[in-house]
Amino acid sequence: MQPVDTESGETLLNIVEHGDEVKITTHDDDVVQFVVAEIDEEAIVGNGKTIAREDVRELEVKKLNVPATVGLVVGLTAIGLQVIGVSAGFAPITY
Repeated sequence: MQPVDTESGETLLNIVEHGDEVKITTHDDDVVQFVVAEIDEEAIVGNGKTIAREDVRELEVKKLNVPATVGLVVGLTAIGLQVIGVSAGFAPITY
């Protein structure tokens, strides 16, 4: 995760995107970590928690890597289909 300067004046929409993983430390020293489900100018929402922008003391963000995620899913699917094909090719024939 990459730390983000929360004092820069940037809006949450410029820093965090839907699907990013965030670790937030609040001014009360609570630490929460979740995948962002919703984001707007005022708050970050995920895993049933809503953290208001003004409550954020520290913010770390891990960006969702869409190409890597898609590549992993496609690759695992191809391997699974190949295994099924090989298994089917060696199935015994009964008469």
